[in-house]
Amino acid sequence: MSPPQHQTLSTTNAGAGASGIAGYLFNEKASAAAKTGYYLRGEAPSQWLGRGAAAMDLHGEVERERFMEMLQGRFPDGSDLSNRKGGNGKRRAGSDVTWSPPKSFSCHAVHDPRLQALWREAQTYMVGLMEQEVAHARNGKGGADVEHSGNLIVAAFQHEDARPVNGRVTPDWHTHFYLLNATRRADGKMTALHQEWGREGIKLLDFAGKAWLAQRVQELGYEIRATADGFEIVGMSRAQIEHMSPRKGQIDKALQERGLTRENSTSGQRDTANLSTREDKRQIGRDEQHWEWRRELREMGLNMDQMRRDAEARGPIDIEDRTAEAVQYSADHLGERDTVNRVGALRLEALRAGMGHTTLERVDDEIGTNREYIRHEGLFTTESALAREARIIQRARDGRGRSDALMSAGNAAEFIERINNESEYPLTPGQREALNLALTSQDQTFIIRGAAGVGKTKAILRNFVEKAAHEQGYDVVGLAPTSSAEEELREATGPEREQTRSVASFLASTKAPRPIPRIYIIDEAGMISDRDMDRMQAKILAQDPGSRIILTGDQRQIPAVEAGRPLERLMQAKACDIANVSDVVRQRDPKLLELTQALADERLGDVADRIEQFTQEIEVEPRRNKKGELMVDDEGRPKLTWNQKCKALAESGADRFMSMAREERSRTLLMCPTNAVRERINERVRSQLIKLGEVDISTSAVMTVDRKVDMTRAQKTNSLAYKPGMQVDFPGAKRGEVVRFTVEGALDRERVQLRAEDGSLREWRPREERAQGVHTLETMSVAPGDRLVYTEIANHDGKRIANGTRLEVTGVDREAGEVVVRNLADDSELRLNLDQTHALDRGWALTVHKAQGKGDTTAIFVAPVTDRVSAQIINVGATRGIQNFTVITDNTKALQKRLGEWAKTATAGGLKRQAELAGAEGANPFVQDRERIAAEAARSARQQERPRSVSAPVHEPVAKQKEQVHVRERTRED
Repeated sequence: MSPPQHQTLSTTNAGAGASGIAGYLFNEKASAAAKTGYYLRGEAPSQWLGRGAAAMDLHGEVERERFMEMLQGRFPDGSDLSNRKGGNGKRRAGSDVTWSPPKSFSCHAVHDPRLQALWREAQTYMVGLMEQEVAHARNGKGGADVEHSGNLIVAAFQHEDARPVNGRVTPDWHTHFYLLNATRRADGKMTALHQEWGREGIKLLDFAGKAWLAQRVQELGYEIRATADGFEIVGMSRAQIEHMSPRKGQIDKALQERGLTRENSTSGQRDTANLSTREDKRQIGRDEQHWEWRRELREMGLNMDQMRRDAEARGPIDIEDRTAEAVQYSADHLGERDTVNRVGALRLEALRAGMGHTTLERVDDEIGTNREYIRHEGLFTTESALAREARIIQRARDGRGRSDALMSAGNAAEFIERINNESEYPLTPGQREALNLALTSQDQTFIIRGAAGVGKTKAILRNFVEKAAHEQGYDVVGLAPTSSAEEELREATGPEREQTRSVASFLASTKAPRPIPRIYIIDEAGMISDRDMDRMQAKILAQDPGSRIILTGDQRQIPAVEAGRPLERLMQAKACDIANVSDVVRQRDPKLLELTQALADERLGDVADRIEQFTQEIEVEPRRNKKGELMVDDEGRPKLTWNQKCKALAESGADRFMSMAREERSRTLLMCPTNAVRERINERVRSQLIKLGEVDISTSAVMTVDRKVDMTRAQKTNSLAYKPGMQVDFPGAKRGEVVRFTVEGALDRERVQLRAEDGSLREWRPREERAQGVHTLETMSVAPGDRLVYTEIANHDGKRIANGTRLEVTGVDREAGEVVVRNLADDSELRLNLDQTHALDRGWALTVHKAQGKGDTTAIFVAPVTDRVSAQIINVGATRGIQNFTVITDNTKALQKRLGEWAKTATAGGLKRQAELAGAEGANPFVQDRERIAAEAARSARQQERPRSVSAPVHEPVAKQKEQVHVRERTRED
């Protein structure tokens, strides 16, 4: 059983007006009986926090009338922002930022006053971090410019309980930080607050607060264990924590009823599930509530008082500092996918990895002082990535003039003319240039850069291999990064004599090659990562220093999943000769040919103009509030959620596909950029095919499908990355044998508990023992008429089936326990055993990544306009169709804007040069006022120890009065 996973820091744009906000925080709408209960004056503390509040001499408890004035924009120092936005009531009063500790902390705090005091101190620490990380002032016309102000006016309201579930209340220490929409600029003027949360800002602050809290909890003698979303105090089991977290189960159930999970839902969907299941607070006396919680914890077998006494006797725990290790893990994890990443992501992942053994301040020191990390304008790379890029470029440069040409210039010209005369179609100028370079170059490495559909394989590589390389006595090795590219390359290199294989297979092989001259053709080189290119170069040159390397592909198509763009870097550095092949020959429709030719020529302005004639724009129903009113953004445009876009576009794409005749559908490639859209399209297509009778569910069967878990190499060493239910494979005693275990859960940051097929348990340390594979198992109903696609390479009766191969189910043989399918690549029949697992998925719609290298008569591309849709994505989508192409989108104009330029990929070398030009950054550019933050936290703790009279802030259903802001990540219990 997994522990509850929930975001414990969230922000909400509280736009209900001063009266509604005050009513929510001060519980003005509660009944008279409720007001005498838990929220009795003085029992729910409030306090002013932040440098902005201190500058206005706001200290101690939050007084209601003053708070109301400030919500309306009138402040104690005379500043008046109430007339902003014309005084029409649309001015945002502020934001409610809610933070809670781990569940075990809340349960222990019921019994330990030291933890209660620690939580009050943590509030001041968190506000200090918010001031350093996200407090910015609006400046310039319309607030278009922002400056870091570093001061906030915060009204903090501390609560102890979660929302009831079926009348049951559980402990949930949490604080509402109400950030007034005001901050002071450097020129002394008060202005609206611009909160720069950033892509990982909310999570960064959440984990930074938890890391600080974890350190202090251990100083109080409590042992902790790291979890995926922070930490828990040792002593409460996962089952006990789950039992004390009923709100999580309630929200999960609400999501499940909508066909969602926490992992695949949006923040807006989680908000809806949260708000729709909230009950009014059951407010009883604080002492009575604490007694009830103690009784419930005792009934669960937990003696919390004894645990507190044990912690006091144990004293401060000696904590090993693992900051350097955590930052290195973070850099390795992020660096596997991109050579240049955000510094914020580096800090966040380091806090995750080092929870309990580091803090944000130590992480920042490590990043700022370790020369391995090169930073500039919020981005970072590593010296290791820089060195890898440099090696790749230098090897190509070192190979200039080191090989003998296959032919003289004259013989090459004669050869090309002979090929031209023998070909069905005349050679294009680019094809001639490429053949001439391949035949006459004396460089060890050179590039044939060709856009999609220019005839690289048939016109260039096949002629070069069969009629030149073979005659000169060369052995040709074909290497490709994907199965589809490998199959296409095999057509050129010749399967009878040559070795055509995947890059992964080549790198894993230990077999020594034959001692003869060798030419390596590395196809689709634009999809190869820095790491693989570096290793390939080293292996090829070590085995045969006289070998030659031909890189073919297009740097403007979809790059590798792993980090780096080595083909692009080699071209930028002019490390070797390049032949450009740009005359498109694939498309048959003249207008489609004009579009793909403009892409090949990089005439993106023409592409943007021409794409409109292939575009079908759909209308997406905008969001409405509970009153049915249209929700708009700051510029008056209707608000659309990502989920709404996905749903509408998927339905439109599926309907467009289903409007075609059955035979036409069989010659159509249906694509989209994300798995979320793909899954929706496939679901809708299948449901319509069932209605038409083309998928016969009366003879359906249930298969177990195997889905590979996408984890970086760094994650595979991290116990916390393994979730219950995952399948982990290890090599067996016999060659080719696989032993599979099921993950029960992470025991701590080092150990995972696994269950064998016989039910026995074992502990596994991922850092010490490497797994062969990590998967999840799901069941999938299949029936005659279903379209499937392989998601990994498979073998059937000794025959290799490429990843991405599409299948059509033709029958179910129940007697034999098999599903009969037709391989659409070669029309052969395969039989899939129902007792085995298969790496399959629905196959009507594919992602663009999976479609790269494929082609068909018609191509339909469902393209929601997001950051993921770039000219590269459109380039792949448009070039898949031979005769017809349709783009289905929610915003044609925005799509055309995306086509304005190729997505820019930062490189390690480029970032290094920018950093050098800008000058060295300071040793620690992150948190500047640590002593102030620490001092204010300590002072806050001392102040709150005094007896106080506090206005009683109480919860009221937020759904009645607050809009949610797009940065909100609320999945917490309250």
